[in-house]
Amino acid sequence: MFQKSYILLIVGVGSIGFRHFQSLSRSNFNNEIHILDKAIALKKFKKKNIKIISKSIFLHKTIKTIPAQVDLAIISTNSDVRANITQNLLNKTKIKFIIFEKFLFQKKEDFIKILKNLKKKKVISWVNCQRRVIPCYIFLKKQFYKKKIEMIVSGSNWGLTGNSIHFLDLFFYLRGKNCQIKSIENNLENKIIKSKRKGFIDLFGKISITFIDGSKIVFANTNYKMKKLNIKIKYKNKIFNIFEKEKKIKVKIINKDRVYLRDFKNYFVSKISGKIVKQILLTKKSLLPSISESTKYHLILLKIFKSHIEKLKGYKIKRCSIT
Repeated sequence: MFQKSYILLIVGVGSIGFRHFQSLSRSNFNNEIHILDKAIALKKFKKKNIKIISKSIFLHKTIKTIPAQVDLAIISTNSDVRANITQNLLNKTKIKFIIFEKFLFQKKEDFIKILKNLKKKKVISWVNCQRRVIPCYIFLKKQFYKKKIEMIVSGSNWGLTGNSIHFLDLFFYLRGKNCQIKSIENNLENKIIKSKRKGFIDLFGKISITFIDGSKIVFANTNYKMKKLNIKIKYKNKIFNIFEKEKKIKVKIINKDRVYLRDFKNYFVSKISGKIVKQILLTKKSLLPSISESTKYHLILLKIFKSHIEKLKGYKIKRCSIT
């Protein structure tokens, strides 16, 4: 089944893109890996990976030299350039599948334009919200499927603007159904802070989104020095406390006076990306959310963040500088 050589493309080989490369380079199927990035980024990449650069790995500093046909592309650039790069790729190359990193785009018009062009070019695409493929959350989905739950994501310096999409996606995945929003409570702080990524911003404070069936998701990000993240899900009399560690995810289930503990294996991008790509090439399907589904969740958050930033600045903005 995997005797042919697949042509894979990674656009953007920063921290996330590099992890995708690590996973793909270890995969047990034949592939060519093409990497597109700026010259300075490629120089750093090559220096770091001198031992594994081989005939099946190709570096490109311009879109002009990438193959005319690509089986699967991973677009792991920052959000400010992702729409333009995607459009240029669609114009230059015939691509079967794309996996996008989040936060997808910085303005609503880019979502509309890229979805339209992907459909026109018949490119099947997903967004890399990977918790959907992790055993812990597959198990929890069975507990919460079509149930009313309250999910609380809280911690310090966990990158609310860029990472909340992972948890909003997880919330919808666990419940297995769409539900209309009843209300949004914005208690974000009146201060824009610099993100750890140069040129982007983050926010501290709290957001609560309540749905018409009574379900609720809460995001809370505080400014403590120690980086920390806790996930809590409430369902009837049960409380599920989820602790994501490097190699394991621990789930503490509290049911009235009883406490249960369960351990699950955890996977990061560098470990699981190759498996996701292999499944797509083999079946044309993935457990990841489609880009059309993920767009709905992105736009909920984009509207909240954009409105808050405009309120603080006192004028309308074209783009929301989150990634």
